[in-house]
Amino acid sequence: MFSSLIAASLALVGTPTEAKMKIVGASMFKNGYVVVLREMDTPTSGQYLVKQIPDGSLGTVWITASDGTKLKEVVNSLNEVEQKVKVEYGTLSAILSANKGKVLSFEVSMPENKRVWQTGKLILVSDEMVFVENEGEQFTIPRKDIVSIKSKEKLVYSAETSVKTQVRGLRFDVETKSAGKVFMVSLERGITWAPAFALDITDPKKLVLTAKATAINDLEDMVGADFRFVTGFPNIRFAGITDPLLMQTNADAFLGTISGPAGGGGFGGAGGAAVNRSRAGEMMNQKAAAPMTADAMAEAMDMDGEGMQAGDLFFYTKQNLTLKRGERGQYMLFQAEAPYKEIYTWLVDDQVVDNVEYRFPSGDPGEVWHSVRFRNTSGQPLTTCAATTMQNGQILGQDMMTYTPAGAETEVRITKALDIRVEKNEEESKREPGVIKEKVYIGLDRNNERMYEERPLYDRLHIKGTLVIRNQKKEKVTMKVAKSLTGEVSVASHDGKVVKLAKGIKDVNPASQITWQVDVDPGKTLNLTYEFSLLVKSQR
Repeated sequence: MFSSLIAASLALVGTPTEAKMKIVGASMFKNGYVVVLREMDTPTSGQYLVKQIPDGSLGTVWITASDGTKLKEVVNSLNEVEQKVKVEYGTLSAILSANKGKVLSFEVSMPENKRVWQTGKLILVSDEMVFVENEGEQFTIPRKDIVSIKSKEKLVYSAETSVKTQVRGLRFDVETKSAGKVFMVSLERGITWAPAFALDITDPKKLVLTAKATAINDLEDMVGADFRFVTGFPNIRFAGITDPLLMQTNADAFLGTISGPAGGGGFGGAGGAAVNRSRAGEMMNQKAAAPMTADAMAEAMDMDGEGMQAGDLFFYTKQNLTLKRGERGQYMLFQAEAPYKEIYTWLVDDQVVDNVEYRFPSGDPGEVWHSVRFRNTSGQPLTTCAATTMQNGQILGQDMMTYTPAGAETEVRITKALDIRVEKNEEESKREPGVIKEKVYIGLDRNNERMYEERPLYDRLHIKGTLVIRNQKKEKVTMKVAKSLTGEVSVASHDGKVVKLAKGIKDVNPASQITWQVDVDPGKTLNLTYEFSLLVKSQR
C-alpha cells in the first residue's frame, strides 16, 4: 500500500517539460551591463525546465506571469530529464543488425584469398552467422567471412534513443487555465552599445545631426527583440554579484561573495567586486536600501515609442530586431536639424603656479580650435560619445560630444585652426612690496621681554596682458577666448566677462577667468587687453 502511494506520487510529479526563455527586450548600458527581459510560453499547467540559467545580478532578478497564470514556485535544482542521444553504429555487426529485412549484397571471403558477392534479403543476424533469403532459397553466411556490404536501399548507420539524465536548471511550477507566459527581468553582462554622432555642416546655416548605435551581443541570440540604448548609469549597488536564485555554487560560496573589505566605486566605477561584496554584506546586516524596485524595473522595460525618459535615464528605442550571439549590429537612431555657428576657441593658460608663484609667458601661446556650436533640437538628450563633423561628404574632424540635455547648447571641436595666429604677452606694470607682513620672533631684550620684527611676506604684483589674434582666413571668424588667471581682474577690454571662481582654503589669491566672444575680419589683427593683480612671495 505504502509503495503504491509512492509510485502514484512520482507519476503525478512526472518529468518537467523542457522549455526555453527567449530574450524579447534588452536595455543596454554603455559599460557592458544590460537589463534583459525574457519570456517563456506556458500552454498548460505543469512544470517547465529552463536549462540555460542567466547570470543576473543580486536583487535585479524578478519573475512574473501573465494574467490568468499563477507561478507557484521557481527552483534552481538538478532535474531528471529525458534527452535524445544519437548512437553511431561503429561495427559491421551493428550495421547488419540495424538493416534486417533489407536486400543486401555481401562480400564474402573464400579460401585461397578469393572473394565473392552474394545477394539476398537479410533475415537474421547472430554472432556466428547471418541468415539470408534469395528467390525462395534460404542460406547462411559465416559472420566472420563477411568483409563488407552494399545495397541499393538506404542503409541505417545510426539511431536516436532517449536516456534519462540530471541537468541543472530553473524549474517553474505553473498553474494556468489557458495558455500564458512567464517573464523574467535581470541585469546581466554581455551586451553593450557604442553611440556615435555625425554633424553635417554642408549647409552654411543649418547642420544635420545623425545619431547611430552599434550593438555588441556576446550573451545569447536575440530574435525579434526590442532594443533600448540607454544614456546614463543607474545606481545598482550589487551589479557584480550573482543573484542567489541563479548561482550554481553552494551557500558558503554565496556568503563568500558578499563578505570582504570595503572599497570605492559603484556601477561601472572603481572598486568592482570588492565594493559590491562590502555593500552586499551591509544587506545581510539589514543596512542596505533596495537596489531597484520592481516598479522601476517594469518602467525600464516599457517598449513603447522611439525614445523615453525614466528618471535620470533616457532610452533610445528600436523594435523587432534580430542580433545573434557574436554578431554586431548598427542602427540609426534619429536625425535632427539645427541652426549652428562656427566658433574658433582659444584657451589661454594661467601663468601662476602654487597660487603665489608668477611665471612670465613662454613662447607657446596655445592652440586655436575650430568648433561648431548648436542647440540640441532633437527633443532627446545627446549622450557622451564620438562626434564626427562632415562637409560635402568629407570628414573635417572628430572630437567628443559631451552629454547635452534636450534644448541645451553644446560645442564640438572640429580641428585645429592653423589660419588663426595667436600670441600672448604679459608684463609687470607695478609692484607694491610688503603689502602683507609677518611678525618674526628675534629674541629677548635686556628686560627679558620677547622682541619681534616685521618682515615682508607678500608683494602685490600688477600685470598687464595682451592677447593678439591674427585672422589669415578669407572670411570673418568668431573667436571665443577664455583666459584663466590667478588674482583680481581690474580691466578687460572688448567687454570681456570676468568671473571670480571659488578660492581654496589655503589659497592667498582668488582664481578668475576672463571670456571674450569677438569677431575678427579677414586679414585683420585684434588685440585683447587685460590687467590684474595678485599677491606673490616677497623678494625682500
